[in-house]
Amino acid sequence: MKPKAEKYGGWEAQGIAGHTLGHYLSACSRMYPDTGDGKFLDRVNYIVEQLAECQQANSNGYVAAIPNGKKIFDEIAQGEVRSRDFDLNGGWVPWYT
Repeated sequence: MKPKAEKYGGWEAQGIAGHTLGHYLSACSRMYPDTGDGKFLDRVNYIVEQLAECQQANSNGYVAAIPNGKKIFDEIAQGEVRSRDFDLNGGWVPWYT
């Protein structure tokens, strides 16, 4: 899919893309019931809709944006697991992301 904006720097550009979005989505999902401000619900709904589009475009339900993510999880599903420090099959913290 064509990106709608440039990706963030830092960890987002170094292998755990989507990490910041997860925190933002959690924050918005808590702020709506805590404040009743509809702008937080609007953000949550928009993010979930966009993630659903990604899942649909991928055709298998996968949505993570980590580099080689599909390959990593295909290997794991086949029982091929390699881990070292924060690495899993060559990906930086894929379970966390």
